[in-house]
Amino acid sequence: MSLARRLQRAPSFILGVTKPVASNSGLHASNTPVGSLTTTSGNVSHSTDNATFIGIRFTGHVTITGKNITYINCWFNAPADGVSSLIVNALHSNIQNLKFENCLFKPSSYSSTTTNSIGGCIMGHDFTLYRCDLSGGIDLIDVYSGVSLSTPAQNVSILGCYLHDNLFYSPDSGHLDNQSHSDGVQVHGGAQNFLMRGTNQTGLLDPAQGQAADPPVDDGNGNHLSGNVQYPSLSAMSCFMLSPVDTTAGVDSFVVDQNWLGGGTVIFNWPRSDGTNIFITNNRWTRGSYLGDDYTVLMDPAQVATITGNYYDDTHAAWNGRKIG
Repeated sequence: MSLARRLQRAPSFILGVTKPVASNSGLHASNTPVGSLTTTSGNVSHSTDNATFIGIRFTGHVTITGKNITYINCWFNAPADGVSSLIVNALHSNIQNLKFENCLFKPSSYSSTTTNSIGGCIMGHDFTLYRCDLSGGIDLIDVYSGVSLSTPAQNVSILGCYLHDNLFYSPDSGHLDNQSHSDGVQVHGGAQNFLMRGTNQTGLLDPAQGQAADPPVDDGNGNHLSGNVQYPSLSAMSCFMLSPVDTTAGVDSFVVDQNWLGGGTVIFNWPRSDGTNIFITNNRWTRGSYLGDDYTVLMDPAQVATITGNYYDDTHAAWNGRKIG
Protein backbone atom coordinates (compact mmCIF):
# COMPACT_ATOMS: atom_id res chain seq x y z
CA MET A 1 0.00 0.00 0.00
CA SER A 2 1.35 3.45 -0.91
CA LEU A 3 2.23 6.07 1.68
CA ALA A 4 -0.60 8.26 0.37
CA ARG A 5 -3.12 5.46 0.94
CA ARG A 6 -1.81 4.82 4.45
CA LEU A 7 -2.15 8.53 5.21
CA GLN A 8 -5.80 8.36 4.15
CA ARG A 9 -6.41 5.32 6.37
CA ALA A 10 -5.01 6.93 9.53
CA PRO A 11 -7.84 9.29 10.59
CA SER A 12 -6.66 9.34 14.24
CA PHE A 13 -3.50 11.15 13.14
CA ILE A 14 -4.14 14.20 10.96
CA LEU A 15 -1.07 15.82 9.49
CA GLY A 16 -0.78 19.39 10.72
CA VAL A 17 -3.57 18.93 13.28
CA THR A 18 -2.35 16.10 15.53
CA LYS A 19 0.77 17.10 17.47
CA PRO A 20 3.46 14.42 17.20
CA VAL A 21 4.83 13.22 20.55
CA ALA A 22 6.59 10.08 21.73
CA SER A 23 3.35 8.13 22.08
CA ASN A 24 2.17 8.63 18.48
CA SER A 25 5.41 8.72 16.48
CA GLY A 26 8.19 6.29 15.67
CA LEU A 27 7.43 2.69 16.54
CA HIS A 28 4.46 3.88 18.63
CA ALA A 29 2.78 5.20 15.48
CA SER A 30 2.13 1.60 14.44
CA ASN A 31 2.06 0.05 17.94
CA THR A 32 5.17 -1.96 17.09
CA PRO A 33 6.80 -3.45 20.23
CA VAL A 34 10.59 -3.20 20.36
CA GLY A 35 10.69 -6.91 21.22
CA SER A 36 9.05 -7.77 17.91
CA LEU A 37 11.87 -6.28 15.83
CA THR A 38 14.41 -8.46 14.06
CA THR A 39 17.96 -7.33 14.89
CA THR A 40 20.51 -6.73 12.15
CA SER A 41 23.98 -6.29 13.65
CA GLY A 42 27.00 -4.48 12.25
CA ASN A 43 27.28 -1.77 9.65
CA VAL A 44 25.25 -2.46 6.50
CA SER A 45 24.91 -1.00 3.01
CA HIS A 46 21.62 -1.20 1.09
CA SER A 47 22.07 -0.96 -2.68
CA THR A 48 19.16 -2.99 -4.09
CA ASP A 49 16.62 -0.78 -5.84
CA ASN A 50 12.96 -1.01 -4.71
CA ALA A 51 13.82 -2.90 -1.50
CA THR A 52 11.55 -2.65 1.55
CA PHE A 53 12.67 -3.28 5.14
CA ILE A 54 9.98 -3.81 7.79
CA GLY A 55 10.37 -4.30 11.53
CA ILE A 56 14.17 -4.31 11.80
CA ARG A 57 16.45 -2.92 14.50
CA PHE A 58 19.73 -1.83 12.91
CA THR A 59 22.42 -1.74 15.60
CA GLY A 60 25.12 -0.60 13.15
CA HIS A 61 25.35 2.29 10.75
CA VAL A 62 23.18 2.11 7.62
CA THR A 63 24.53 3.38 4.29
CA ILE A 64 22.03 3.65 1.44
CA THR A 65 23.01 3.66 -2.23
CA GLY A 66 19.91 2.35 -4.02
CA LYS A 67 16.75 3.89 -5.46
CA ASN A 68 13.17 3.64 -4.12
CA ILE A 69 14.14 2.00 -0.83
CA THR A 70 11.55 2.04 1.99
CA TYR A 71 11.90 1.44 5.74
CA ILE A 72 8.77 0.81 7.82
CA ASN A 73 8.63 0.28 11.61
CA CYS A 74 12.43 0.18 11.93
CA TRP A 75 14.80 1.34 14.69
CA PHE A 76 18.10 2.91 13.66
CA ASN A 77 20.13 2.26 16.79
CA ALA A 78 23.82 2.63 15.89
CA PRO A 79 26.22 4.33 18.31
CA ALA A 80 26.84 8.06 17.84
CA ASP A 81 30.52 7.67 18.63
CA GLY A 82 32.82 8.88 15.89
CA VAL A 83 33.63 11.68 13.51
CA SER A 84 31.92 9.96 10.59
CA SER A 85 29.27 7.94 12.42
CA LEU A 86 26.05 9.03 10.75
CA ILE A 87 23.35 6.67 11.95
CA VAL A 88 21.83 6.74 8.44
CA ASN A 89 23.98 7.86 5.52
CA ALA A 90 21.80 8.89 2.56
CA LEU A 91 24.44 10.83 0.63
CA HIS A 92 24.94 8.62 -2.42
CA SER A 93 24.11 10.21 -5.78
CA ASN A 94 21.95 7.23 -6.80
CA ILE A 95 19.39 7.85 -4.08
CA GLN A 96 15.86 8.69 -5.19
CA ASN A 97 12.50 8.40 -3.42
CA LEU A 98 13.92 7.11 -0.14
CA LYS A 99 11.19 6.66 2.52
CA PHE A 100 11.07 6.13 6.28
CA GLU A 101 7.69 5.47 7.88
CA ASN A 102 7.00 5.03 11.62
CA CYS A 103 10.73 4.69 12.30
CA LEU A 104 12.76 5.42 15.43
CA PHE A 105 16.17 7.09 15.17
CA LYS A 106 17.91 6.80 18.52
CA PRO A 107 21.58 5.92 19.09
CA SER A 108 22.63 3.10 21.38
CA SER A 109 25.52 5.08 22.90
CA TYR A 110 27.30 8.42 22.75
CA SER A 111 30.86 9.69 22.70
CA SER A 112 32.58 13.06 22.88
CA THR A 113 34.58 12.10 19.78
CA THR A 114 31.45 12.97 17.81
CA THR A 115 32.39 16.40 16.46
CA ASN A 116 31.53 18.91 13.77
CA SER A 117 27.84 17.97 13.81
CA ILE A 118 28.68 14.55 12.39
CA GLY A 119 27.03 11.77 14.31
CA GLY A 120 23.53 12.93 13.40
CA CYS A 121 20.48 10.75 12.87
CA ILE A 122 20.34 11.09 9.08
CA MET A 123 22.24 13.06 6.45
CA GLY A 124 21.44 13.21 2.76
CA HIS A 125 18.91 14.11 0.09
CA ASP A 126 15.81 12.81 -1.72
CA PHE A 127 14.18 11.29 1.36
CA THR A 128 10.84 11.45 3.18
CA LEU A 129 10.38 10.95 6.91
CA TYR A 130 6.78 10.24 7.93
CA ARG A 131 5.77 9.96 11.61
CA CYS A 132 9.34 9.24 12.69
CA ASP A 133 10.85 9.89 16.14
CA LEU A 134 14.39 11.34 16.03
CA SER A 135 16.65 12.12 18.99
CA GLY A 136 20.19 11.70 20.25
CA GLY A 137 22.11 13.26 17.36
CA ILE A 138 24.12 16.45 17.52
CA ASP A 139 22.15 17.38 14.43
CA LEU A 140 18.98 15.35 13.95
CA ILE A 141 18.59 15.91 10.20
CA ASP A 142 21.39 17.11 7.92
CA VAL A 143 20.32 18.12 4.42
CA TYR A 144 23.22 17.78 1.99
CA SER A 145 23.59 16.80 -1.66
CA GLY A 146 26.57 14.55 -0.99
CA VAL A 147 28.28 16.14 -3.98
CA SER A 148 29.53 19.57 -2.90
CA LEU A 149 28.40 22.68 -1.06
CA SER A 150 27.64 24.27 -4.43
CA THR A 151 25.18 21.50 -5.39
CA PRO A 152 21.78 21.80 -3.66
CA ALA A 153 20.16 18.85 -1.94
CA GLN A 154 16.85 17.93 -3.55
CA ASN A 155 13.46 16.68 -2.34
CA VAL A 156 13.49 16.35 1.45
CA SER A 157 10.14 16.03 3.27
CA ILE A 158 9.63 15.79 7.04
CA LEU A 159 6.00 14.97 7.77
CA GLY A 160 4.37 14.41 11.14
CA CYS A 161 7.66 13.73 12.92
CA TYR A 162 8.90 14.31 16.48
CA LEU A 163 12.36 15.92 16.76
CA HIS A 164 13.74 16.27 20.27
CA ASP A 165 16.68 15.86 22.70
CA ASN A 166 19.73 16.81 20.67
CA LEU A 167 23.14 15.73 21.88
CA PHE A 168 25.59 18.38 23.17
CA TYR A 169 29.30 18.11 23.89
CA SER A 170 31.87 20.53 25.21
CA PRO A 171 34.80 20.46 24.81
CA ASP A 172 34.42 19.88 21.06
CA SER A 173 37.60 20.49 19.10
CA GLY A 174 35.62 20.54 15.87
CA HIS A 175 34.43 24.10 16.50
CA LEU A 176 36.31 27.28 17.37
CA ASP A 177 34.01 27.96 20.32
CA ASN A 178 34.81 24.48 21.72
CA GLN A 179 31.23 23.23 21.79
CA SER A 180 29.05 21.16 19.50
CA HIS A 181 26.62 23.05 17.27
CA SER A 182 23.41 21.15 17.87
CA ASP A 183 20.63 21.87 15.36
CA GLY A 184 17.37 20.13 14.57
CA VAL A 185 17.69 20.55 10.80
CA GLN A 186 20.86 21.86 9.16
CA VAL A 187 21.13 22.66 5.47
CA HIS A 188 24.67 22.33 4.16
CA GLY A 189 25.24 24.37 1.00
CA GLY A 190 21.75 24.56 -0.45
CA ALA A 191 18.37 22.88 -0.81
CA GLN A 192 15.54 22.67 -3.30
CA ASN A 193 12.04 21.31 -2.66
CA PHE A 194 12.21 21.07 1.11
CA LEU A 195 8.99 20.55 3.07
CA MET A 196 8.39 20.23 6.80
CA ARG A 197 4.73 19.91 7.77
CA GLY A 198 2.91 18.74 10.89
CA THR A 199 6.15 18.14 12.80
CA ASN A 200 6.92 18.87 16.46
CA GLN A 201 10.45 20.15 17.01
CA THR A 202 11.34 21.04 20.59
CA GLY A 203 14.77 22.56 19.93
CA LEU A 204 16.12 21.30 23.27
CA LEU A 205 19.18 19.34 24.41
CA ASP A 206 19.15 16.00 26.23
CA PRO A 207 20.21 16.75 29.83
CA ALA A 208 21.06 13.10 30.49
CA GLN A 209 23.76 12.82 27.80
CA GLY A 210 26.88 14.82 27.09
CA GLN A 211 27.48 18.15 28.83
CA ALA A 212 24.15 19.92 28.32
CA ALA A 213 23.48 19.99 32.06
CA ASP A 214 27.01 21.09 33.05
CA PRO A 215 27.76 24.70 34.07
CA PRO A 216 30.21 26.52 31.77
CA VAL A 217 33.90 26.77 32.56
CA ASP A 218 36.29 29.27 30.95
CA ASP A 219 39.96 30.07 31.31
CA GLY A 220 39.42 33.50 32.82
CA ASN A 221 40.11 35.23 29.51
CA GLY A 222 36.75 34.59 27.91
CA ASN A 223 37.74 31.33 26.23
CA HIS A 224 35.20 28.56 26.72
CA LEU A 225 36.68 25.32 28.05
CA SER A 226 33.72 23.06 28.83
CA GLY A 227 30.06 22.85 29.78
CA ASN A 228 26.97 24.57 28.42
CA VAL A 229 27.45 28.30 27.86
CA GLN A 230 23.67 28.79 28.11
CA TYR A 231 23.36 26.84 31.38
CA PRO A 232 20.87 26.25 32.93
CA SER A 233 19.00 26.61 29.61
CA LEU A 234 18.79 23.44 27.54
CA SER A 235 18.18 25.25 24.27
CA ALA A 236 19.82 23.75 21.21
CA MET A 237 21.58 26.12 18.83
CA SER A 238 18.58 26.29 16.48
CA CYS A 239 15.69 24.33 15.04
CA PHE A 240 16.80 25.31 11.51
CA MET A 241 20.33 26.27 10.54
CA LEU A 242 21.04 27.23 6.94
CA SER A 243 24.80 27.23 6.72
CA PRO A 244 26.25 30.26 4.94
CA VAL A 245 29.41 28.34 4.06
CA ASP A 246 28.64 28.37 0.33
CA THR A 247 25.58 30.24 -0.89
CA THR A 248 26.11 29.45 -4.58
CA ALA A 249 23.90 26.35 -4.26
CA GLY A 250 20.87 28.45 -3.40
CA VAL A 251 17.71 27.64 -1.46
CA ASP A 252 14.49 27.33 -3.45
CA SER A 253 11.01 26.07 -2.58
CA PHE A 254 11.63 25.79 1.16
CA VAL A 255 8.32 25.31 2.99
CA VAL A 256 7.86 25.06 6.77
CA ASP A 257 4.12 24.89 7.42
CA GLN A 258 1.75 23.82 10.24
CA ASN A 259 4.42 22.71 12.71
CA TRP A 260 5.06 23.07 16.43
CA LEU A 261 8.40 24.85 16.87
CA GLY A 262 10.20 26.07 19.97
CA GLY A 263 13.47 26.09 21.88
CA GLY A 264 16.80 26.75 20.23
CA THR A 265 18.85 29.88 20.72
CA VAL A 266 16.61 30.91 17.84
CA ILE A 267 14.19 28.74 15.85
CA PHE A 268 15.33 29.85 12.38
CA ASN A 269 18.96 30.88 11.97
CA TRP A 270 19.04 32.09 8.34
CA PRO A 271 22.21 34.18 7.79
CA ARG A 272 22.06 34.08 3.98
CA SER A 273 20.11 35.98 1.34
CA ASP A 274 19.95 33.55 -1.59
CA GLY A 275 16.58 31.94 -0.88
CA THR A 276 13.59 32.04 -3.22
CA ASN A 277 10.07 30.75 -2.62
CA ILE A 278 10.58 30.63 1.16
CA PHE A 279 7.40 29.99 3.16
CA ILE A 280 7.26 29.97 6.97
CA THR A 281 3.53 29.71 7.50
CA ASN A 282 0.84 28.62 9.96
CA ASN A 283 3.30 27.38 12.60
CA ARG A 284 2.71 27.29 16.35
CA TRP A 285 5.58 28.81 18.33
CA THR A 286 5.86 26.80 21.55
CA ARG A 287 8.27 29.26 23.20
CA GLY A 288 11.49 28.52 25.07
CA SER A 289 13.93 30.12 22.61
CA TYR A 290 17.05 31.29 24.45
CA LEU A 291 17.09 34.79 22.95
CA GLY A 292 13.38 35.29 23.58
CA ASP A 293 10.13 34.71 21.80
CA ASP A 294 10.63 37.53 19.29
CA TYR A 295 13.71 35.73 17.91
CA THR A 296 11.80 32.89 16.30
CA VAL A 297 13.03 33.95 12.86
CA LEU A 298 16.50 35.52 12.58
CA MET A 299 17.23 36.41 8.95
CA ASP A 300 19.64 38.29 6.76
CA PRO A 301 18.19 41.72 5.89
CA ALA A 302 18.20 40.93 2.16
CA GLN A 303 16.37 37.61 2.45
CA VAL A 304 12.84 37.63 0.98
CA ALA A 305 10.39 35.25 2.61
CA THR A 306 6.66 34.77 3.12
CA ILE A 307 6.07 34.65 6.87
CA THR A 308 2.39 34.57 7.73
CA GLY A 309 -0.26 32.77 9.79
CA ASN A 310 2.14 31.93 12.63
CA TYR A 311 1.04 32.19 16.25
CA TYR A 312 1.97 31.35 19.82
CA ASP A 313 0.58 27.97 20.76
CA ASP A 314 -0.40 28.94 24.32
CA THR A 315 -2.13 32.29 23.73
CA HIS A 316 -2.91 32.06 19.99
CA ALA A 317 -1.47 35.56 19.61
CA ALA A 318 -0.20 36.11 16.09
CA TRP A 319 3.47 36.62 15.25
CA ASN A 320 4.46 37.07 11.61
CA GLY A 321 7.58 39.15 11.85
CA ARG A 322 11.29 38.45 11.99
CA LYS A 323 14.46 39.83 13.48
CA ILE A 324 17.26 41.04 11.29
CA GLY A 325 20.62 39.48 12.07
